[in-house]
This record gives sequence, structure tokens and C-alpha cells, in this order.
Amino acid sequence: LCPSPRPLDHSLFTALEALPLKKPLPIALMVSGNWIRQHPDDLSWLKAQAAAETVSITWVNHSFSHPYHPAAPLEQNFLLSPGNDFTSEVLNLERLMLDEGLLPSPFFRFPGLVSNQRLVEQLLSLNLIPIGSNAWLAKGEQPRPGSIILVHANGNEPEGIRLLKAFFTRQRETFRQRDAVLLPLREAFGLP
Repeated sequence: LCPSPRPLDHSLFTALEALPLKKPLPIALMVSGNWIRQHPDDLSWLKAQAAAETVSITWVNHSFSHPYHPAAPLEQNFLLSPGNDFTSEVLNLERLMLDEGLLPSPFFRFPGLVSNQRLVEQLLSLNLIPIGSNAWLAKGEQPRPGSIILVHANGNEPEGIRLLKAFFTRQRETFRQRDAVLLPLREAFGLP
């Protein structure tokens, strides 16, 4: 949930609910502070879905402001932007999450999946685990067993949502037969 003026794409959650899997369904939402501030109604809706035990949400830190400069090269963009205070980006979002009643997980996803060794070391010093993705659907990456699937439910990536819903449709029988499951991030990484 990167910052976006568009509303949350509820159709993703409707598609999840339709899966023949035991509820609550585990999902990880990588949320930015600016998205939380811009979308209080969508955040309330997500909290209600979790309270109704439709989904079990792992709240993943995705930085407070999620800086992005369209004209900047990747090595000077996102959290690598000049003047960026990485620790503040991480901790300010954790404070906001707690203020909103969200339990921060030990996971972090770098905006744009862009980082360097210095940022990874800073992240590890904060006792957080970086999460990547090998199946960013809108970029043409295909899920396979064990994949972390990435789509943007913030309205910015309708093609990714369309592809995920099509994937769910194709895999419906596999899910029904329990030959495929959705795992919480903690379990996928073997954490207690």
C-alpha cells in the first residue's frame, strides 16, 4: 500500500474470500505511512475485515513516506534518495502503526524493491527482516511454489490485481484439494 490518491482495490479481497480455503486467509500488507494518513476509511475497512476473521493481516513496514522521484536513477531513488533518513522512515511508520492499533511485524519491504548493502545493514540493526518478491505480477513475473506474490492493492496497478484474480481462478481446484495454500509470512520463513 504505497501512497496513492486512489482508493483501496476491494476486489482483491473479494477474490481472496472466494477461495476455497479456511478463513481467516493470511495476507501480508506492506503499508506506508502516507497511505495510512491518506486512507483512514480504507484502513478502517481492513481492520474490520481482520476483526471479522475474513483475513489475518501481517502488517509489514514499507517506510513512512515511500519517497519516489520519477526522473531519478534507481541508485538515487526511493530510500536511496539523497538526504533520506532511513531510520526515521522505518521508526516513524512503526509509531504510526501502533497509534492506529496495528501490530508491526518483524518484516520490511523496500519501496520499489530498491536497496543497497548499507540500507540492508541498517534494517538488520533495527531487527527487521527484508522481504522481496519473485512474482511481481504486473512486471510479468510468474508465481511458482514458495513465491511471494506482489501486487499493488492501492489502485495504482489494476493489471496486477487482474492477473492475481486470474491466477486464483486457475488455481481454484488446486486450493480446493489443498495442494496449494497461502502461508502467513512468519510461517513461510519458519518463525514462531
